[in-house]
Amino acid sequence: MIYIETIEEYDKLIFNIEDVDYDTVEIDFETTGLDIRTLIPILLGIKYGDDEIIINLLKIKDISKLLGIFVDKLWIAHNAKFEYSILKYHYKFELEKIWCTQVCNQVLTNGTDLKNSYDVCLERSFNIKLDKSVRNSFINRDLSLPITEAEKEYLLQDIRHLKRLKERQQHLGTTNVLLNCFDLENKFIPVLADMEMEGIKINTDKWNENTENYKKEAVNQVKLAKEKLLKLDNDFPNLLKEKFLSNKNKEDKEKNQLALFDKFEFTNKQLIIDGFNIGSSTQVKEIFKRCYLNLESTDEPSLNSFILNNRNHKLVPFVEYLLGTREYLKLVGTYGSSFLRYINPVTNKIHTNYMQAFTDTGRLSSNDPNLQNIPARAEIRSCFIPDSDKYIFVDVDLSGQELRLAASHSQDKILLQSFNEGLDLHSYLAQDTYRIINNNPNFIVSKQENVDLRNLHKTVLFGYLYGAGVKRIADVLNIPMDIAKKVYAKLKENLSDLTKYQNLLRTSVVRNKQIRCGSHINRIRYFNFHKEVNLEDYEIEKQGINFPIQSTGASMLKEAGIKIREYSKQHNNEVIIKLQVHDEYLIQIPKDKLYTIEYPYIEQEIKNIMEEVGSTYLKGLKMESEMKIAEYWSK
Repeated sequence: MIYIETIEEYDKLIFNIEDVDYDTVEIDFETTGLDIRTLIPILLGIKYGDDEIIINLLKIKDISKLLGIFVDKLWIAHNAKFEYSILKYHYKFELEKIWCTQVCNQVLTNGTDLKNSYDVCLERSFNIKLDKSVRNSFINRDLSLPITEAEKEYLLQDIRHLKRLKERQQHLGTTNVLLNCFDLENKFIPVLADMEMEGIKINTDKWNENTENYKKEAVNQVKLAKEKLLKLDNDFPNLLKEKFLSNKNKEDKEKNQLALFDKFEFTNKQLIIDGFNIGSSTQVKEIFKRCYLNLESTDEPSLNSFILNNRNHKLVPFVEYLLGTREYLKLVGTYGSSFLRYINPVTNKIHTNYMQAFTDTGRLSSNDPNLQNIPARAEIRSCFIPDSDKYIFVDVDLSGQELRLAASHSQDKILLQSFNEGLDLHSYLAQDTYRIINNNPNFIVSKQENVDLRNLHKTVLFGYLYGAGVKRIADVLNIPMDIAKKVYAKLKENLSDLTKYQNLLRTSVVRNKQIRCGSHINRIRYFNFHKEVNLEDYEIEKQGINFPIQSTGASMLKEAGIKIREYSKQHNNEVIIKLQVHDEYLIQIPKDKLYTIEYPYIEQEIKNIMEEVGSTYLKGLKMESEMKIAEYWSK
């Protein structure tokens, strides 16, 4: 081991390793924290061949010469996103060739409960047990203290086995035909890290204004719900017979009920309504009980199911206002002023933490905050803005991505016809459904007639796409089960190739307890291997049907992000990806680069990249995309 803490030692090291001919270099940092913008790098460990080097970064501030020697090598790290981010943010150095042992291990164990931390991977792969007791000595460390031998040894053990672990993963990846998936995920790491470091600005004044509006609307929804209850008193005589009680013990409850019963004749019904707590599940259930209905749960799916199955019931307007109240209260709680705590004080932007392979399908997830769940409400998304008025957003998403992938995987004639020949798929399927429901062979559904029925039927189609059955159709369309069975049978007939494809998936995934994505990426997901709780066969079938579409879609977006980053580097890094949410990229470009000779239709080039990459994942049809240009997040 070579320990470097003086300029003389550093210069000697550079002189001795300038002609390094190894293809790989292993790397790890020790820092005072995890926030890239506030942490202080303490130690850098580098291993190439048999040589192990530790650089004291508190003493050696400029490591550009050392990094330059290894610029063309393959950099191996565990959680390479972190190492990449430190090098770029603190040392202005970008890794291009990366192998992340953590991400590759997640790909290899996808669908299992196996952990992927470095120490766990080493113990599982080589029966090597690491001593991690020194780890916390670096966090918030007193930087005036000398580096200890234990700290040096701790860093060495973090780099000592990286290449060996990488070689084992490469062998397993070859055996399991996962090298394309490794390649995609490793190339996507810089895209992900750059998005995190870039962050995105929020118009805080508008955000706070939204919060106040949500509070007011929540109060208004409660008022309207209570007004509906008051008007229902004529239809349900027991509704306002006594006060609604909160969750107290049984004895107090009975005493209150007796007291109220004695004074009932003198009780003002408005006072009873005013005392109703719309946030109490017990009191909501009591409302249903007094209306001669039994409600087992007051959660959102149960209330929505009640509305779907009882459209003409007089209690429906109250339930709709109840759901509205909850919606606005959730907006206040999750996307109210408290959300602004995520604004970083250094950059005045929000920097989410992206996780690239933690979901079974390979789709991105994020936290602190979770930007994948940002509501598609115009007043919320319009608060996300470019870095300054010099920039503008290009917002690009894939058009009909899931249906296109279903068409490609299944080669269903009707789905392909809808994309290649202009068949109005939603009208075509909805019309057959409603002819069955109405027992009318001449019933018309189109973009001009019965449009609401056409739109409602989209939910049926997407449910069918992911394995939903008769009950789901009955619930969505509010029809009897016997009619829903006929609708389901007609869907199977109309989408016969899709149905055959799904049946093959069901049989295969239950038998093999694993499934591939069906694209050249070849991502695999395991079922009931190394799981604490095993799934039932029907759950495996449903998730197995979902996986090829969702996983291929995730890979498609990742590859598009890689290509957009390459395009940006060709244009002075002025094409900046701000967010990836589901099938959408939000990209910032300079306003003065729109429609110029130097940048010919830069926004169209971004759109072309999305479509060209997407089309490589499709068979028998092409991908299309939709684009918006605005001074805020507009989709």
